[in-house]
Amino acid sequence: MKAPHDIPSNGAAMISSLRIMIVEDDAIIALCLSELLTQIGGSVCAVSCTYDEAVADAARHHPDLILVDAGLTTGSGIEAIQEITRTGFVRHIYVTGDAARVREQVPNAIIVQKPFSLACLKTAIASAYQA
Repeated sequence: MKAPHDIPSNGAAMISSLRIMIVEDDAIIALCLSELLTQIGGSVCAVSCTYDEAVADAARHHPDLILVDAGLTTGSGIEAIQEITRTGFVRHIYVTGDAARVREQVPNAIIVQKPFSLACLKTAIASAYQA
């Protein structure tokens, strides 16, 4: 697995070299995230919508950062991250409508509450690289 990038804590420059994976079962939200990340210079390497796809895509694409919905229709985003990070650390951000549930299960998680703004997303990405 690739070593994490040393990322400066400023806007678009921060994510311009990142390979970002999205794990989201709502196609509209996945598309929105993908478009926002692309607008600010990110490179989306995979979009997964189930636990199994997330684990397989992470092994195949070796993302630098994963944006993951905690509650997937098939499987759990929290469990997917636990499985993915068993073989090596990957920075991740939970993008969820149920922040309290994520905080209960993963106390130190970086969370973006749905609905979200671009500013919140940028702040979360900066936090993931300062942690």
